[in-house]
Parts: sequence; C-alpha cells; structure tokens
Amino acid sequence: MNIYDFVDNDLIKENEMMSKHTSFKTGGVCRYMIMADSADSIIDTLRYCKQTDMAFIVIGCGSNLLISDKGFDGVVIQIADKMSDCFVLSEDDEFVIIRAYAGCRLSKLAMMAAKYSCTGMEALSGIPGSVGGGVRMNAGAYDGQIADVLISSQYIDINTLEIKTKSCDEHLFNYRYSTYQDESNIILSADFKVRKVRDSESVYGKMKELNKRRADKQPLEYPSAGSTFRRPQGYYAGALIEESGLKGFSCGGACVSEKHAGFIINKNNATSKDIYDLITYVRKKVMEDSGVVLETEVEIIGQFE
Repeated sequence: MNIYDFVDNDLIKENEMMSKHTSFKTGGVCRYMIMADSADSIIDTLRYCKQTDMAFIVIGCGSNLLISDKGFDGVVIQIADKMSDCFVLSEDDEFVIIRAYAGCRLSKLAMMAAKYSCTGMEALSGIPGSVGGGVRMNAGAYDGQIADVLISSQYIDINTLEIKTKSCDEHLFNYRYSTYQDESNIILSADFKVRKVRDSESVYGKMKELNKRRADKQPLEYPSAGSTFRRPQGYYAGALIEESGLKGFSCGGACVSEKHAGFIINKNNATSKDIYDLITYVRKKVMEDSGVVLETEVEIIGQFE
C-alpha cells in the first residue's frame, strides 16, 4: 500500500531532514513528510497511517521539539505555511473574534489583534510557535496565556476522522496544559475573542515593550526551543539551574545559556543527542542539589539511548 495512492503527491516529501523543521536545528530523517494544506490532506494521511499501521506525529513550526538524530521512521504531518492564515470572523463595538488556522504563528495572530485595536494577545507576540502548539500547551508569557482569549478549537477526531469542536472549558487549561496533551486528536484551527481599546498605540507599545524584555533576557541569537523546562511549583527552573552552577555548562555543542539558565541552546553545531544529554544532566544535578524534579517543556521524540 503506497502513500502516493492516498495523499496529493505534491504534498509529500521523502527522507526529509527534520533539522530543517525544528528551532533547535537538529534532528534526523523522517520517512515521509506531508506538507498539509487542508483538513482533507490530513485526513487522507491518517487513513494511510491507519491502514498500514504507520506511526505519525504532527508538528507546526517545530519550536518546541527535540527530534532524535536517528530521525522518525514514520509520517510527519507538518501544519505550517499552507495552513497559516488568520482572519476576523465577527466584530462589534466591544469585541473582535478571530479564527486562526493551526499553522498560524502566534506573532501573526497577535498582530491581527493589534491591527483591530484589540488587547489580550500582546504577551503571545514574541512566542516563536504556532496556534496549534500554542493551544495544545496553553502557551503564554508575561502573565498572558492562550486560555485567556480562546473561545473554542476545531480538531480532527483521530478515531472517527471527523471534524469536531472543543469549547474553552473542555480544554481544562492549566499551566502549560490542555486536554490535547492526553489525546492524539489534531488541532485544525481556533477561535479567539479579544477586547477593543480606544488607543491602538498602547497595544503596539505593550508588544514592543514585552518583546524588548524578551530580547534583553533570552538568548534569541542561538537556536533553541525556548524555555526547556516547565516552571516547578514554587520555584523557577532557571534560578534552580543557576544555583547548581550550570550556567554555561556544555555537552558537545549544546550549552546552558549564560544569558538565561532556563534555556538550552545549540551553541556550536549541537546534535539532538548533545541536547538530550545536557537536559538529562541538568535534571540530575538540580535534583541532587535542590530536590526538585524538572519536567521538560520541550517535547522529546525518538530514540536517544
């Protein structure tokens, strides 16, 4: 059974290097990559995977992924450029409702809100991820998060291959969590409600201020996946790592950022294994020193041992 019999051939890439599609700039070859351009192309791919028992993963812009140097022996469905639009669904004197496809970058969504003089998305403007991943992990920064503005999301039910809708309450949002993390359903789009303000310049001003704070404090000049670890309850991961004396500590080409210890960066042509080994060592050292278990915010895919 051939994938070319199921999916538009123009959307298929064979033996694609995942390092081209992750913000760490690492990762080996996948067997097939589908550059999804619609819900139908995703459903066609899922039918193939079901009938052949082929493993699959779904990615957006790859900003929160560590994929093994050994690659992924299956199908990677990328929801990015071809499903990256956002547009206004409705507008009144007080609110604007925006629909964004899963591949839409959060920065683009935030700019759409600002264009309509709406507040609520300024904190999302500097997050280097897409709407699908943002909804899945309740992305946020500087006291703003997806849960604050989401109305609902639309998804493909992995069992029935039907398109369904999940209300905001059904996501059971928590810190960096939604119910999508406990299921394999695939987010297609999401609807957001943002409030109008009189002074649009205040919205742009806040975005500029937050993005400057990000640039001042985070190592944006190096490939990374953003914050490597979740914030432990009652602590800050970066502070714990710094207290363990690990700022600047390296494994191969991977390094704990000297600018912000919560970031592991690809400083010098790191491999995924370098990054994985450094994550493992940091977790072990912090546990020994402070008794705190660091959980990764980065999603780790593939074999590393």
